[in-house]
Amino acid sequence: MTIRFVPGCYLLFCWVIMIAGGQAQSLDRLKLQPGRLEYAQEVERTARKNNDTLQLAEACYLYGKTYAFAGDYRASQGYFLKSLQLLEPRGDSNELSRLYIRLSENEGRMGHLRKATEYARQALITANRVGKPKTLARTYGGMAQMYSFRWDGAKNAVADSILFFYRQEERLYRQLNDTLGIAETSLKLGTYFTRLGSPQAITYLNQSLQQFKLAHKDRMIANTLLHLAEGYLRFGQAPLAYQTLRQAEKVYAANNVDEIDIRMGFEQQYMNYYRATGQWEKAFTHLENYNRLERRQLTSDYDGTVARMNVVYETQKKEAQLAAQQIELERFKAERLSTVLISLLLLLAIGASIVLFRLYRINKRTSLHNAELVREQNHRVKNNLQVVSSLLSMQARRLTNEVARKAVEESRLRIDSMAVVHRRLYEGDKLVAVDLKEFIQDLTDGVLKTFDCGHVRVELNIDTNFLSADKATPLGLILNELITNACKYAFPGQEQPMLRIDCHQKQDQIELQLMDNGPGLDESLPVVVVEGQPGRSPKSFGMLLIRSLVTQLKGTCQFSAAWAVTPVASSVEASSEAGPGTLFTLSFRASDD
Repeated sequence: MTIRFVPGCYLLFCWVIMIAGGQAQSLDRLKLQPGRLEYAQEVERTARKNNDTLQLAEACYLYGKTYAFAGDYRASQGYFLKSLQLLEPRGDSNELSRLYIRLSENEGRMGHLRKATEYARQALITANRVGKPKTLARTYGGMAQMYSFRWDGAKNAVADSILFFYRQEERLYRQLNDTLGIAETSLKLGTYFTRLGSPQAITYLNQSLQQFKLAHKDRMIANTLLHLAEGYLRFGQAPLAYQTLRQAEKVYAANNVDEIDIRMGFEQQYMNYYRATGQWEKAFTHLENYNRLERRQLTSDYDGTVARMNVVYETQKKEAQLAAQQIELERFKAERLSTVLISLLLLLAIGASIVLFRLYRINKRTSLHNAELVREQNHRVKNNLQVVSSLLSMQARRLTNEVARKAVEESRLRIDSMAVVHRRLYEGDKLVAVDLKEFIQDLTDGVLKTFDCGHVRVELNIDTNFLSADKATPLGLILNELITNACKYAFPGQEQPMLRIDCHQKQDQIELQLMDNGPGLDESLPVVVVEGQPGRSPKSFGMLLIRSLVTQLKGTCQFSAAWAVTPVASSVEASSEAGPGTLFTLSFRASDD
């Protein structure tokens, strides 16, 4: 679970992300609680002033909690992971165990049960090593919560595990005489018995409610009343459930409690109440409100990602302008930092693209109206990628260092290859599939035009197939890297340069071959190999990227002399057989499963 990082680069990037967090209230669709956000910002300012990494980790943790309460679990997880990067090197602590619990809760809410389990177990291991009863009690509650994500409500082994950990948590809090801890555990046990269908639920929930009232915990009072209403409804006491719901709503409104989980809970319980009492029209209204909140929760991931990407880029541009006024050595360091930030920007763009296409699949299955929303979102991402490409082009013209300029240009080409995917998706009839023939044609023409290689004879032999977007994106990046390398190393010095691309589908396998008539493979050419197998190591970011993308496609590939093709024997291999030209062969499954 330990994550390696470079302290200087990481701290700078963390400042950038937290600046985005300072502006998040105007960027995110879901309302962030002002009090929580202001407190997190204050802790962050103090950490910056004192150069305190431990306090900086706490600021990231507080930002993560703020986003989690607003329902933006993806953004919340990003802040928690940044806090984890700062805390893990310091060893076991109460704060580290607490952070693992938060990570487990977020992963569970997003449906990633395997990761949720890993984080919960890591929290328990850390808490046992720390040895503090309160830390261990909190961790037992986290373990029970992790099992709750996997529970279907029936009496089974999972239910027994949940009850065991809640009982352990309750036992430790009673030993510590921790009133709030006992109240929270009673709330959890009441919720557990409600799902199990046991009348003990009402007793535990009433106990929890009284303790929270004595402690004046308004947020927890509203939440407990909501669970109590659910319990009354579960056990056939509809009038009492409605009365409790109204009381919870008053507490919620009077104390400015604003959390997405509680808001969705109100809509769900009102829907259940009206359904139980046969008031179907009102039940349907609350169902629509619940679905609207759920859609807002989904779209907030995408909007937040694009906004933070723009903030990172603007920060990078300002630093590049400052670097131009410094001495030659400082300028070189700033340009190297710019390359790192641009690489991070590329990764963010790929992540945004993947998130967008997942949203496409969900929305398309929902309704035709949601299909229109998908088209609109895709159009915006296409425009954003074009803007990023234009900004990178402008930045490249301003750079004086040739190495940095080439790195920026290559990054721009990678962005362009993704933009081709989005243009094809937006203009085509299929929302999540790309016409492979047109896609490869566009991509090839674009790269050759960029490198002024219009004289190259191009032969394309491509079947008409449609490829899913999550496979077209890595395939486009692979082709971009290969054609770029051909323009740089194969075509110069050739009287009649030639590029040939063959792509065919055999059953469920896509087989692609890219061939040039350059000087062929030699010891200076960067080669892709499998880790742990004999061969040369990758010598460039491009070849590392090809290896990663082939793995993402779950395919196999091989470099060889153009006229001496050898069988593919592993996921990524390299051949050093002599022969004119270079041949790249790639094979992967066409379907997504």
